Amino acid sequence: MKISKRTIIALLIGAGALVQSAHAQPMENTGVMSVLSSMESPAEDMLDAIDGKDMKKLNILYHKINISIEELNKLPVNGEAEGRQRAMLNSWFNLIALEMKEMDDFPALASVINQFSGQLIIATKFEHTYQKNIAWMDYLGRELLLLNTYSSKSTHEKALIQVRKAELNKTWKSIRSLLTTQQGGNALITKIDPTVQAILHESKASKLIALSIKELDMVDDVESFFHIE
Repeated sequence: MKISKRTIIALLIGAGALVQSAHAQPMENTGVMSVLSSMESPAEDMLDAIDGKDMKKLNILYHKINISIEELNKLPVNGEAEGRQRAMLNSWFNLIALEMKEMDDFPALASVINQFSGQLIIATKFEHTYQKNIAWMDYLGRELLLLNTYSSKSTHEKALIQVRKAELNKTWKSIRSLLTTQQGGNALITKIDPTVQAILHESKASKLIALSIKELDMVDDVESFFHIE
């Protein structure tokens, strides 16, 4: 029986390729931070290009990230922790490069791009913890959307969906706690909380897709609330 790339990627993630906490030790070097930030938008835009089947845009964005990865690898490594973070980024980018070369499995490509995006969040040192939580909530929304849009029916993938739901719940609770202390925050909680709870208790893929899209829109609302560009 042939195993799909999506199943293999789910197995990789489940085996620990991206089970690090969003609060694992980030990179500290200012020059490194600048390079990391230059990859955030292109990585997310690649997912939009895949969705729109815009091959020209996809290739342009890929080459932008490739240049940044090359710049990153030329910078000196500051300690073992940073070395691990860079190794993870390079590993996921190498999978992106492989998928871009083969160009035969868009779901697999979308999945590895999102893992790369998640690794960028883990590696980045944010000024405030809530900024990382909001970025992680965005990653989790995309992850749940992809896992349910391109479902492989694998038991490993089903287990991964449950892990991501638990992470979403934990991350949202942290953001929710902060919002209770902010003027106007309770209104945002009232708007978002039902959607998060619905995601946690829903098992049907089609409904989780719709809920994930809704959650991603609501992350935009949270970013606007905290004036995050």
